[in-house]
Amino acid sequence: MTFKEQKERVRSRIESEFRTEFHNKLVFIDLITEKLMAREFNQTFYRGEGLTTDNTSQSIIRFDFKSMIQALTKGLGISAYTLIQVLQLRIKPKPSESLGWVYAVPNQFFSTRNQIADLEKFLDATLKDKNIKPPTRYFIQSGSLKNLLESEKLEIVFHIGSKILSLENQSKLRCSFEIIKRTSFWLKTSIRHPVFLLIGSEYIVDVPAIELRKNRKKDLLITTQSQLLAPAYVFKSPIRARRIMYWYSNNSVQISKQKKEQLDYSYLIQPQISEHFVWSSSWGKILEEHNRDSQVTPIGPIIFKDLSGYSRHTETKLEKTKKVTIFDVTPKKIVSRDSFYSDKEMQKFILDIVESIKPRYPEVLIRLKPKREYSSQDSVTYRDFLKSQTSNIEMLMWDCSIVNEILNSDLVICVPFSSPALISKHFGVPTVFYSPSVDFHLGQINEGILVLQGLGELQLFLKKFWESDSLNLE
Repeated sequence: MTFKEQKERVRSRIESEFRTEFHNKLVFIDLITEKLMAREFNQTFYRGEGLTTDNTSQSIIRFDFKSMIQALTKGLGISAYTLIQVLQLRIKPKPSESLGWVYAVPNQFFSTRNQIADLEKFLDATLKDKNIKPPTRYFIQSGSLKNLLESEKLEIVFHIGSKILSLENQSKLRCSFEIIKRTSFWLKTSIRHPVFLLIGSEYIVDVPAIELRKNRKKDLLITTQSQLLAPAYVFKSPIRARRIMYWYSNNSVQISKQKKEQLDYSYLIQPQISEHFVWSSSWGKILEEHNRDSQVTPIGPIIFKDLSGYSRHTETKLEKTKKVTIFDVTPKKIVSRDSFYSDKEMQKFILDIVESIKPRYPEVLIRLKPKREYSSQDSVTYRDFLKSQTSNIEMLMWDCSIVNEILNSDLVICVPFSSPALISKHFGVPTVFYSPSVDFHLGQINEGILVLQGLGELQLFLKKFWESDSLNLE
C-alpha cells in the first residue's frame, strides 16, 4: 500500500470516529492525519527497507500514554506562553506591512548573529531573484526559548502565532479570553478524541493569529522539507499568501535494491505548496511529477547562506598538504542492516577510503565532517567506530563552516547522494560519490558527479587522481 493510500484510509477512519462539531473541522482532521502519518513514515521509512508505511490504519491512530502527555504538555505550554506574551506587552508596534512566516529551518542555521544575517540575506536574495518581493519582516519559528536573536528585519521567535497575537491583538482582555476559551474546548474535546491533543497550539493560538492577518496579500509562508509530511496549519488556512518550500538538501532520491518504478514517492504530493525551491533540475523533475500544479525552481545550493562572496577552489587552496574531506551520513539506531545507510555500510565507507589512501599516500590528510551534532537516535556502534579511527581521520566539528572546509580540500568524497557534493561541485572542487556496496541502483553519474561503487573502482580512481595533474570528473 502506498503512503497516499494509507493516508486516505487513516483520514477516513478519523473522520468517521470524530463526532464533535466545530469550525473548520475537516481541515483539522487533515492536520491530525498528516501528523499521525508523519510519525508513521519516520518510524518506517528511515529503517531503509523501501517502505513508506507498514501498519494498519487502526494502529497508526492509536495514541499511547506517553504521546498523550507530551502533546498535552506542549499544548498547555504554548497556551500559557501566549497568554503571558499578550498580557505583558505594554506598547504595541505598528503591524508589519508584509510578514514572512518561516517554519522548519534547522536551528544550526540561526544559532549566531552572523548566521542570522546570512539567513536574512539568503531569503531576500533568493526571493528577489525569482521576482518575489521580500517581506518587510521575517519571523523564524524555533520552538525553543533559547537564542531568540534578531537582525534588522529577521527575528527568531518561539512560536509565530504567539508572537503575532502579542503584537497585533486589539484588546488584551478579549484576546486572553479567546485563548482560555479555545484551551477549554481543546481539553474537553481531547477527552473523547485523544488525537485532538496533537493540534493544541494550532487550534488555540494559530487560528486567532491567522485571523489577524488573513487578508495580508503580501505575506509569505515559507517552510522546508522538514515539514514535508505535515506543514504548519497556516498553509491550510484561508490566509491570502504565497506558499513556498525550500528543499535544503538534495539527497531526497530513495536508494534501494528495488527498481525505481517499484519505489513509492506518493508522499511528495504537496497540494498546499505553490512553489518549491530546489538545488537541481534533476530532483526538480521528480518533484514536478507529483506536483503538477506547483512551480518547481532550481536555485542551486540551499544552505541559507549567500555564496556569491566566496572564491572558487582554484583561487583559494594555498596549503601544500593534500586534504581529502569526506561526508558521511550518520546511521540511526532504527536503520535496518540491509539499508544503504546502515552502520555496516557507513563503516565500510570510511574503512575503504582510509585503506585506499593511507598505505599508498601517507602524506594525505583525511578529514570527516558530520552533518549535524550527534544525538541519542544515532547508532552507538558507528560512533564508537569513528572514535577508533581518530589516528587515521581528523574529525571536524559538525558546526564548522562547510564552505570553508570544502574550499580547503583537494578532493571531496561523499556518500551518495548527499548535498555537500553539490556544494563542492559548485565551487569547482574535485568531487565523487562513493558506495562500498555494488548491490544498489546508483548509476554512474549523478548531478554531473562521478559515482564509484565497490573498493576496486575507488582505488582505481584514486590512483588516476593522484597521478594526474588534472582529472575531468564529469
